Amino acid sequence: MEILVRTLSELKHLFSQETHQLSMEIVKLSRYESYFYRKFGMQFAYGHREILLRAMDLDFSHAFPVVLQHGVYTPMGRIQKGVALPPRKTFKDRFRFISFSQTDADHAKSYGVKDVVAIGSPWLYVPEKERAVIKDSIGFFPVHHHATKDYPGSSLNDIFKRIGLVRNRFPGMKLTVFLYFSEFLRPEWHEASIAEDFELFCAGLPLGNPIFTSHTSRVDFYKNLKRKLMTMEVCAFESYTSAIFYAGSLNKPAAITKSFMTDFRIKEDPFEEVLLDEVLRLSKFDNFIESIELRDFSLLCLGQEELKSSKELFSILEPMSLESLKQIYMD
Repeated sequence: MEILVRTLSELKHLFSQETHQLSMEIVKLSRYESYFYRKFGMQFAYGHREILLRAMDLDFSHAFPVVLQHGVYTPMGRIQKGVALPPRKTFKDRFRFISFSQTDADHAKSYGVKDVVAIGSPWLYVPEKERAVIKDSIGFFPVHHHATKDYPGSSLNDIFKRIGLVRNRFPGMKLTVFLYFSEFLRPEWHEASIAEDFELFCAGLPLGNPIFTSHTSRVDFYKNLKRKLMTMEVCAFESYTSAIFYAGSLNKPAAITKSFMTDFRIKEDPFEEVLLDEVLRLSKFDNFIESIELRDFSLLCLGQEELKSSKELFSILEPMSLESLKQIYMD
């Protein structure tokens, strides 16, 4: 029954015309483009597509007919089947899956995915410009959640408690709280930042509406995050997140400051505990990971050894030009 419903949904989109308005401009999608964005839209998250196009010196009217990995996984906390299993191309074959590390590629193959290539995380393709570290600065990454859900821990008193755990662990340090956009929209965080004298930072939106919007908050998400992270002396995390590896790749030490939100996140998704446990194996004392250990592990999980040249990326990703993207980016 589920397969039938999905098939009917696909047919509906195949035979209908999608229209999107971007600012004053109306963008009409062909049936093929509507299908393309539904199948391969994840490449637009966090500006991944734009980062890889820049690495190939191609303009933004191009996209890739592949499924790009989303999220960072550890060797033991293996990439999940739902992430690594791309949609079908034919009855027997699936579209190409692009992973970060070779370990992720091997795990994807174990799920029956035949066409898999590891290219390294788009994060590693973002150029690093030297930025001075702010002395005694700490960046805190609280648990992030979706804007459509009302999560616990978001009241002003709960935020004070969570911030207090970080402050007690690192007294006297200048605090910057890195918020996912859904938390950044909540007034409680802004009230807390004034009351407790800490800075709020939001790198941008993970995806736009529509997903291919040219807004810089999506396109430059990683660039914004990398620039800010480089100024931090140390980072603290409330739970497992890909940002642990982003910070680690920049040679930042990390602390896991567990709170009631850590337990909530694990209860909501038990797989988080597997991933967090593997990260904490690097910790020599009190859930604190030195920069060297975290850097090496981060670069392994992000796939530094799998990074490709511009020519190799072109061959693997097979970029193609789409009329809707030409209309947006070439005007």
